[in-house]
Amino acid sequence: DNVHSAQRFEEVRRLSAALQEAESKIAQLSSKVEEYQHNSTPAPAFDTHQISRDLEAGGLSSAQTEAVLSALLKVSRSYEQLNRNTYSTKVELNERMLVHKAEFATLRSELQLLEKADFKMLKADYFNVDRKVEGLLEAAKVSAAKYASQLQELENKLLKALLGSVATVMTMLMAAWRFMTPK
Repeated sequence: DNVHSAQRFEEVRRLSAALQEAESKIAQLSSKVEEYQHNSTPAPAFDTHQISRDLEAGGLSSAQTEAVLSALLKVSRSYEQLNRNTYSTKVELNERMLVHKAEFATLRSELQLLEKADFKMLKADYFNVDRKVEGLLEAAKVSAAKYASQLQELENKLLKALLGSVATVMTMLMAAWRFMTPK
């Protein structure tokens, strides 16, 4: 009887350790999502009137100044739209995280019931819980890799959009400079 109690205690201890490992991975993933959300920056705000005065003071005509400002506003709006699209993706990631947390809470409740059950029920239920824990651990590993990949993909998209925007603005400024330079 003591041997069975020791085996039961060891089974529950191993399942608890597996659950803690899975919760730790979820917490790490959650902190990565929060860090990504914290590091996302809003579209830059700028004073169009001041830029207009500066460009005209630099020798651009009113038409050229309006063209440059129009381009800057388009770039700013596309950057804002990209942020809105990215935010909805972050919300979806958070929703998925909540689903996994609920699954782990259910698993924890099941473990508490196991501790109270007699030895025969524990032995029968052990195999089912063990498979569920292993499945959830695998799912958590796959989800963590998927989330990390999605976060990297989002970061790459944001970087590409930002670089494209900067390149567009630089091209327009160079074109404006070319038009204002006497030939």
